[in-house]
Amino acid sequence: EQVALDGADAVAIALFRSEATVANSLVRGTTGDPGHAVYIEGEGSLAIDSALVELNAGAGVVAIDAAVTIEGSIVRQNGGYGVAVQGEAEPSALTSSIVTENGSVGVFVSAAELRIDGSEIAATLEINGVGRLIEAQAGADIEIVGASALHDSENVGVLVDASRLTMEGGECWGNERGFWVQRTGEDQMVDGQAVVLDGVDVHDNGFVGIGGTEALGLVVRGGRVANTTIVPIVSRGRTIRAGDGIQALAGSVVVAENLRFEGNERAAALFDDSFGSIEGLGASGVSGSTVDVPKGPESAGIVIQGDMPMPDGFVGNNVEPVTLGGSAQLGFLADVLGVAPPAQVAP
Repeated sequence: EQVALDGADAVAIALFRSEATVANSLVRGTTGDPGHAVYIEGEGSLAIDSALVELNAGAGVVAIDAAVTIEGSIVRQNGGYGVAVQGEAEPSALTSSIVTENGSVGVFVSAAELRIDGSEIAATLEINGVGRLIEAQAGADIEIVGASALHDSENVGVLVDASRLTMEGGECWGNERGFWVQRTGEDQMVDGQAVVLDGVDVHDNGFVGIGGTEALGLVVRGGRVANTTIVPIVSRGRTIRAGDGIQALAGSVVVAENLRFEGNERAAALFDDSFGSIEGLGASGVSGSTVDVPKGPESAGIVIQGDMPMPDGFVGNNVEPVTLGGSAQLGFLADVLGVAPPAQVAP
């Protein structure tokens, strides 16, 4: 159905246990509470094709216990989340679309499945300390393919909290942190892998390109991690400075293979008490990679620190790790770097 809705009150399009298509449509300027543009709940499905969803007070598109497919559309400048998918349903999809300049989270996925293909997620605005491009929480499963572009969030670019995410190709740049993974475990793993970044170009982020705390099964292979800049971030009342390509903290198991580390202002890769292994995946470490260390007062290559002894063969290429101990360790407070996930959209 083709619609043009401008200035609706509360919710512009609301569907319950229904199947519908919104094509070649405009949904703009919804006001009031909750102020959502498009809302579907229950055992149904919604297809949005070639639509413009913008300038609504609440979220752009919300699907709760329902599947939504969005193709060739723009979701922008909404006061709430751009796209929110929550609860058990058939997998949802975001294809050849742009989600930009929305509030708090561009694409929010909680206990649901979403495939993102050839889309751009950008410029999420920080509200009450939250400004993320993509968030996966509560057992979500996100697949990103098709040269998707993730850039210019005012906070974490991609947050994976106790969820699964895979990304093949594409880019992530211009965020305060690029990818941040936390609290992943056996429930999220397939063959020991919970989060896989394959051939992704992660560059020009601040603080960390790819990192995590208690991040088990994080695999980064065949891409580039470059030009991470040293910036301070404030978390739970503490200020921490870093500019590392990869950070593995607090017992994380991170496997980095066939990467190019270029121009990261502090460590190319930092492993802090994160030297374990996972059956089916192998041990935490770096292999088959090249490391370019820029000339700078805080620059380093691969840094090993913490109380755990470094295992034999930890670094599987010709890069000699720098082992730091005592007061020489790079400053880290892993317990305050965890990111608090935001709330789900209320039904």
